[in-house]
Amino acid sequence: MNLTIELPGGRLNIRCCAIIENPAGEILTSIGKSGLASLPGGRVELGEDSHDAVRREIFEETGLYLTEIEQVRVIENFYGNTHEILFLYRGTPDSYDLNSGAVDFEEQKLAWVPKENLVLKPDILNDIIKGA
Repeated sequence: MNLTIELPGGRLNIRCCAIIENPAGEILTSIGKSGLASLPGGRVELGEDSHDAVRREIFEETGLYLTEIEQVRVIENFYGNTHEILFLYRGTPDSYDLNSGAVDFEEQKLAWVPKENLVLKPDILNDIIKGA
């Protein structure tokens, strides 16, 4: 059961995502059904810590296994009637080859994007990655 809690007048999401940078200096991005670009990741599940959640989500979406994970920041985000707590990690995978056989691979478009071309949501991700 994921940690999305429906409340009167809105919802609370507890999510995680990872900055994954390949040797060429490109960042792995995910374009979901909304058409907005963000970092790969997803919802934390009940009883799961965010560290384990980001490793699971990255594997489910990309087929990449994160061998190193470092928490970068916790971001509080508001959009529409949603209040979101986002655990941001930096991860190093065992490979940079995306696996189209991953469980949730087809649910988004994944792309390696140069840092200078990033336009991610929430906006603060761009500043964090570019070192502002």
